[in-house]
Amino acid sequence: MKQTLLSLLMIMLPMVASAVAVEINGIWYNLDATNQTAEVTYNNGGNSYSGNITIPSSVNYDNIDYNVTSIGESAFKGCTTLESISLPSTILTIGASAFIDCSSLDDFTIPNSVTSIGNGAFHNCIGLTNFTIPDCVTSIGENAFYGCENIQTIDIPNGVMNLANCTFAGCSSLTSISIPNTVVSIGEKAFGSCTNLNNITLPNSLLEIKYAAFFDCKSITSIIIPSSVKEIGECILGGCDNLISIVVEEGNLYYDSRGDCNAIIHTATNELIQGCKSSTIPNTVTCIGASSFQQIRELTSITIPNNVKNIGSHAFYGCNGLNSITIPESVDCLGPYACAWCSALTNVNINNGVTIIGEGSFYRCSNLISITIPASVTTIGCEALGECSELTTVSIGSSVKVIGNKSFSKCSRLTDVYCYAEIVPSIKDNYNNPSTNLFEDTNIENATLHVPAYSTYITTAPWNGFGTITRFRDHTTVTIGSTGMATYCPMDDVDFSTVNGLKAYTATGYDHGTLTVSRVLNAPAGTGLLLQGEAGSYDVPYATSTGYYINLLHGLMTDTQVSPTEGSYTNFILGQKNGVTTFYRLSEAGTVAAGKAYLQLPTSVVDDSNNSRVMRIVAEDEKTGVRSVELLTNSEGENSEELFDLQGRRVAKPSKGIYIVGGQKVVVK
Repeated sequence: MKQTLLSLLMIMLPMVASAVAVEINGIWYNLDATNQTAEVTYNNGGNSYSGNITIPSSVNYDNIDYNVTSIGESAFKGCTTLESISLPSTILTIGASAFIDCSSLDDFTIPNSVTSIGNGAFHNCIGLTNFTIPDCVTSIGENAFYGCENIQTIDIPNGVMNLANCTFAGCSSLTSISIPNTVVSIGEKAFGSCTNLNNITLPNSLLEIKYAAFFDCKSITSIIIPSSVKEIGECILGGCDNLISIVVEEGNLYYDSRGDCNAIIHTATNELIQGCKSSTIPNTVTCIGASSFQQIRELTSITIPNNVKNIGSHAFYGCNGLNSITIPESVDCLGPYACAWCSALTNVNINNGVTIIGEGSFYRCSNLISITIPASVTTIGCEALGECSELTTVSIGSSVKVIGNKSFSKCSRLTDVYCYAEIVPSIKDNYNNPSTNLFEDTNIENATLHVPAYSTYITTAPWNGFGTITRFRDHTTVTIGSTGMATYCPMDDVDFSTVNGLKAYTATGYDHGTLTVSRVLNAPAGTGLLLQGEAGSYDVPYATSTGYYINLLHGLMTDTQVSPTEGSYTNFILGQKNGVTTFYRLSEAGTVAAGKAYLQLPTSVVDDSNNSRVMRIVAEDEKTGVRSVELLTNSEGENSEELFDLQGRRVAKPSKGIYIVGGQKVVVK
């Protein structure tokens, strides 16, 4: 091992020895004896170059001529009194930080021989005013001209392909820039804080514009992004306060939506935006990303195409000039605070198709008077319409299941809420915990709640806090599928007596695989029912009076977790297997939806030999045989069979008459 290391050192020794740092005529060089080239270098930390300097094309040392081919890293670093420097045509590269902080340098010409300018080469050279980059340059490093605040114009040569991060950042006097058709990438903050830049043309060769590329370029009023661009980073035009128009040519863009941006739309798949005061988004846009139009106060109208599927968080936040917005049916989700603080917003049209209205979506839209939430919406986030101080009327669609707390807080002018959901929506906080804090600091005791079925609303907080609760229709609608049967639990008292083609039953008995069901005409809210009829929808009137029924069916008024067994009982749900529609035992715990019912039987009567299913469902009113019986009694004189009257009520001590025993009509003598 030692011998190997020694051999390596001996091999490297000539390489190290070939570069010697020497001072020749007051300038320090690294001399490469092997290639006979010289690099101007930093003079051991004691650099004090000032005034005017001329770099020769070659130097002689120890009777060898060395061609001067590069200005090395930090060669003139911090030479604050250096005023001008003349470089020979032999120079090929200018190294990193070569002239950093040369604040007095004002006369400088890069020779046409140079191909590369290193990172920070002219960083903070505030004396430079006119600067020409020669055509042979193909590489310009990061921060190369950072802080050159007096450069007014600059042309980038055709050979350059990438403008690195912060290349011209802080060039506050720069008014125009010419970018050639060879450039494919503009780096992060490449023109950041170029506050006077007002004339820029992006080439058709451009593929990507990275994070904050033109951040704080306050003089830019318009920009055209060519169709060649495939990726745009966040905030590329952030802080461009005077931006009026952005035009994106047809293309296939990808936008990073991670951060805020003052005047640009980030999308997840496709295109961008056209205009900022009155904007029509191209039809190819499929997503409006986070903070896309945030606080563009000049924006008064926006047209969103029907291809947009998502509107991200804070997308139109603080657009206090926006007075109207239409959310197309293609949108599935309206993100958190998407239209919050839009103080001029008076007209909101949400089309059927939206399923989620995110947290704070219309928070503090202080001029919004009314809003209709369509039937497609299932979830309304917390504070969705919080502090909408002029809001008087709200219509909530029939599919809403969850509403976030404080959704209607401090809506001081609220007079009417129409909630079309028959099943009372649950109220949840941000942590999905139950809440009743929906109308905080809203005087609902002076408002009216309009609902389809008020039986459950008048017993559920906070809905029961309204001064008036009224039912806005006289019927409910039930649906029967292709099997011709369904379970049902009404949210209000219902009357089936005048509904043609539809029958409702309670389950009144079970014996040897046969479930007996009895016809019901009037059922109270919460009754588990079995419906039978042709496939379709039926309008069922609300009832004015109802009876009480013995029932093996359990109706559900909220989504409920049901297990296969409960104590000594076994649970069944209606289903279809191999063309047979009947009740099947639950194989595992699952949620049974509100508005449905399940069957519960004593485990002792369940016949596992029949795969735990009900073999037959027999309607009591379809029985034709009436048999005469004398009841059997046990040793204690009690009836050995369960009896029910013709209304399905269990009878412990029957008198003479007609009863139901084991699904059959019998005459008790």
